[in-house]
Amino acid sequence: MKRYPQLLRKYLPDKAKISPLIDMMMLLKLEMYSLKRQEQNFKAAIDLIVDAFFKHGDKDTLRSCIKAIAFCCTKCQADLLDYAENKLKTLEDELVLKVKTAIKEVEAGDDEYSLLVNLKRLHELQLSKPVKNDGLFEDMYRILSHLKEMDNEVKSFLLINMFLEVAWCLHAIDVENPSETSIEGLSSKQRSLFEQLYYFLVVLSNYQKEGRSTTVLSSRVCTITAEMWCLFKKSKYSSTKLKNLGYLPQLEYVQKFWKLCEQQLNISDDTEDEDANEEYIEDTNRDAVMIAAAKLLLADTVSKDYLGPEIVSHYVSHGASTTEIIKHLITALKKNANSDIAALFFEALRRVYERYMAYLREGENQNLIAKSYSECQDLANRLAGYYVGAVRIKNKSEILKIIQCGVQFAFVDLPKQLSFLEAALVPFVSKLPSSDIPDILTDVQKRAQDIDMNEDPSAWRPYLTFVEHLREKHARNEVFHEEKEEKPVKRRGRPRKPRDEPVRNLFDGNKSSDEESVSDSDQRGHGGDDDDEDDAFDQPLINTFRPSASKLRSLKGVSQQGTSSQRKAPTASGSNS
Repeated sequence: MKRYPQLLRKYLPDKAKISPLIDMMMLLKLEMYSLKRQEQNFKAAIDLIVDAFFKHGDKDTLRSCIKAIAFCCTKCQADLLDYAENKLKTLEDELVLKVKTAIKEVEAGDDEYSLLVNLKRLHELQLSKPVKNDGLFEDMYRILSHLKEMDNEVKSFLLINMFLEVAWCLHAIDVENPSETSIEGLSSKQRSLFEQLYYFLVVLSNYQKEGRSTTVLSSRVCTITAEMWCLFKKSKYSSTKLKNLGYLPQLEYVQKFWKLCEQQLNISDDTEDEDANEEYIEDTNRDAVMIAAAKLLLADTVSKDYLGPEIVSHYVSHGASTTEIIKHLITALKKNANSDIAALFFEALRRVYERYMAYLREGENQNLIAKSYSECQDLANRLAGYYVGAVRIKNKSEILKIIQCGVQFAFVDLPKQLSFLEAALVPFVSKLPSSDIPDILTDVQKRAQDIDMNEDPSAWRPYLTFVEHLREKHARNEVFHEEKEEKPVKRRGRPRKPRDEPVRNLFDGNKSSDEESVSDSDQRGHGGDDDDEDDAFDQPLINTFRPSASKLRSLKGVSQQGTSSQRKAPTASGSNS
């Protein structure tokens, strides 16, 4: 207790050592300060932690300071509790004043560093508690509206702090008996934040087309927009006194949102971003963007008709972590009885194919054309992989619907889209029994009759390949195991003993316990395999691999509580919590 303040004072300027030293506060038995008459050492330690908060600007140190002071505010008693709470209140007031002063300085033309570091401090404080202030939200909105040329990182921290204040205001409203003043105040802040977010949805898309680096700000705009839509989901408030706060985004804004998300997904991992901050990379990388978009679907915040296929069309395009997120999303959607999985899969295939056709029309980058066509094939194989074993019997109608919609799409504007047959439908045809092939073959050939294929033989090659595949599939005369008629099997040698016949003892008397266990396990070995296999087929695909918990934690919470109407306060994981 005596040496701890000395250590803090000695290493206060050292960014590498001060954070773990501050974390030690949460390992101490704080009641010993009173028992051992060491109150002054406790106060000295708290004072030094507050000093460290205002001396440093890195995430680890700031977060450690807030956690340590909050720990003291919950674990201390009597005078020490009062002292810790007063220090936290003083820290809060001083920080708000610093942010307001820094905003005025930037508006006057000064450097933005002081504003940036104090916005980071405010962000860490708001992750743990609401910050009482007078007009700070309006000050942040004003500078964001008027100074468009500020550093992108400053803009991103202005937006995240505005969002956290909105979230805390919503959390503070009494749902049963809300006051008109609180609702009007929150509604005003909601409109102001949406105004800024929608402005950046448009502007940042254009910036990226011009080659300007906006990765950090774009990611923040995507995640905060998704969080705002989830937070104010219209159906959550439709039957409450807060119905005026409910919000349903128009399709136009959902499309702009996804356009910006898509640009973030397409940024190469090797691309360096001059405004990227490694401290907050987990909040601003492509995984954070994909999770934000997926949460909108799992929470039924926006229509699945547009956003669902757009997300799934990127299933195999951006590496293992993104694939894992989308795989979890599909598994969750398949559990929802209202989800049209066949339409989802077909639309996803159509959109990835249309991206390939767009590259083909441009005709400039052959490598990009080949890559996009390969992505279409890979996506078809991956989606068809959901129909294996017993699942393809149970969901055969889905497979047929995907093929029927795909054939219809391929024969629009002949013969330009015929390659869709070969690129996207062949894997699904292989999941059908031979008895379903003749109808598909007849339909395909009927659509091509009375057409002279010799006018453009290369364009009709995918059609001929697809027809040949159908004929080969039908010729193999494959029948699913469940459809086979049981026929007696001729066996050579001694006939097998019936499975259900008990094993006979060579000697008279009762079986021993060892013999019973052998007999039981033998019968289980013969009779349980089929059931286990069917159970395995019925398992969600997500259970066939070990997911990365750090990547899917927020998605799991939404998939389990997507329809919940409970409002929650912001948590320590930030805007992606």
